[in-house]
Amino acid sequence: MTVDTLAEIDAELKRSTTPRTTRKQVFLYLSVDQKALIRPIYNLNSVVSMMKHFKWNDNADYKVDAICAREIGEPCELCLAAQEEKKLTASKTFFVPVYVYSVVSVKTGARLTYKDPNTKEQKPVVGFRVLELSAFGKISGVLTYFRSFLRDNPEHDITVCDFTIELSNSGTSNSYVVQPQPAKPMHPQIRAKAPALEAFRKVIIEARPPQIVQNDDMALGGLDDDIPTDVSPVPAQEAEDDIPEF
Repeated sequence: MTVDTLAEIDAELKRSTTPRTTRKQVFLYLSVDQKALIRPIYNLNSVVSMMKHFKWNDNADYKVDAICAREIGEPCELCLAAQEEKKLTASKTFFVPVYVYSVVSVKTGARLTYKDPNTKEQKPVVGFRVLELSAFGKISGVLTYFRSFLRDNPEHDITVCDFTIELSNSGTSNSYVVQPQPAKPMHPQIRAKAPALEAFRKVIIEARPPQIVQNDDMALGGLDDDIPTDVSPVPAQEAEDDIPEF
């Protein structure tokens, strides 16, 4: 088999200039024995859904995690690649906007923090984030739970209460456990500051940039900083009455 070295060089150069995922805190991810207290801010029938290409690789530089370019009306390089590499075939992904009150260690009770890329300070994981859900893999349990809750809840609405989501280990495998909290109105500050769905969609695309066919000279374009992921938490003085603790 003849190897087209120049084609490989071109492919690598193109990959090196492909927009990387944003450093902004967009998604909510949990490690084992972590629990998040969240509030969905849009009902399940109104969340963002897009086709996404995903292929795992232990080397982060070679992992594929990109919104299909067809979602933005462009020809998709990964759809072409999927004709030969079936693992690159796009699948439907559901992006659920939530407000995160806190993420804690189940074992120690310590709050999870992250390093702010601008100030280099450690900040608590709090504010607006996105739950990335699909019908496959362990995370499918969260999507299944929300779908059942929507069907069985008298108001057919997942925004009527807060939820805890915990990633636990049973000894043989990891699984997500979702628990609803008592129903109560959404905190007015969360409702007032919640970004529009289109703002979430734009930031998701920025975080999972599509790979566009023959689009080397075009940038995806900057996105407005519409989602205040580092928004201040609901005032502490109101927490006892309005925000349930773990």
